[in-house]
Amino acid sequence: MSQMTGLDFIQLIRDIDFNYSIKIILISAYFKNDIPIEKLKKIKIDKILEKPIALKKLQDEIKELVTIVKN
Repeated sequence: MSQMTGLDFIQLIRDIDFNYSIKIILISAYFKNDIPIEKLKKIKIDKILEKPIALKKLQDEIKELVTIVKN
């Protein structure tokens, strides 16, 4: 059985939701040097956050995305 990475899963979501109505926040410890920026642009991630992340910061980022969706 093949393993699906988080980026593969996000691509699957984007293939289904081609209007990008689903907002995606990627939280990763492997961001800066390990994920090609071209791949991140291709799958249209709305926000990228690095681990560790404080709960307050995550809440603020979610509120910001929800506010954008409402407007």
